[in-house]
Amino acid sequence: MRVRRPGRLLPGKTVALFVAVAAVSVAAVAWMGVRLLMQERALEERRLAERREAAADRAVAALQQVLFAEERRLANPRPADPAAGDDALVVVAGPAGMRVSPEGAALYYPVMPSGQGGSRIPLRRSRATGVRRARTTRARSPSSDRS
Repeated sequence: MRVRRPGRLLPGKTVALFVAVAAVSVAAVAWMGVRLLMQERALEERRLAERREAAADRAVAALQQVLFAEERRLANPRPADPAAGDDALVVVAGPAGMRVSPEGAALYYPVMPSGQGGSRIPLRRSRATGVRRARTTRARSPSSDRS
């Protein structure tokens, strides 16, 4: 018979205890590894979002610079470029009116100069007058001219 010493485990129980402690350790390491991978993915997504935001901020800043430069250029127009040639026409429209450079080069000015009013005859009456004149002219012409 074997004598059992107090405080010592049987060999079978020692192996089972070792396997249980190893399993808990492996499970803890696996759980921590999964958590680390999830944190790495979240960190990478955050960095990617920050890079996108930084790129968008740079694009907005560049577009604002271009927009401000164009606003300044349009607010203070320069005279016509002499290298543009003789057939170049510069039209500057503003609240005070419209300027054409060179003077008198435009064939049509869409805005009437101040002080000169247009015809005060309403459009319907002017059309009716034109139609009546055309009928009267046709009626007065001799029938021999029509053949």
